[in-house]
Amino acid sequence: MKTRKDFPSEDDYKKYVQSSEFLFNYSWEGKSKEQIILDMALSEMEQSVLDHALETFERYNTEFNRNLPKIAYELDKLITQKLEEQEVDEE
Repeated sequence: MKTRKDFPSEDDYKKYVQSSEFLFNYSWEGKSKEQIILDMALSEMEQSVLDHALETFERYNTEFNRNLPKIAYELDKLITQKLEEQEVDEE
């Protein structure tokens, strides 16, 4: 996997973290919230729902006896879902 050092700018890195290469290969297992934010280059808005996304992931895995991998794709999906829910609530 690539790191920030592989990109000429932060914007280029932010584009990369939205790619399937990153989302399906980056594991957040055992990482702190701060490290996830840094690695995934989460915006302030995304950071505001990160705790909820992590809790939802754990609850879903437990309730449905799942063993989903702790990859960025799963977390990104939950963050996006929560942000969409907030938009609907605001309307």
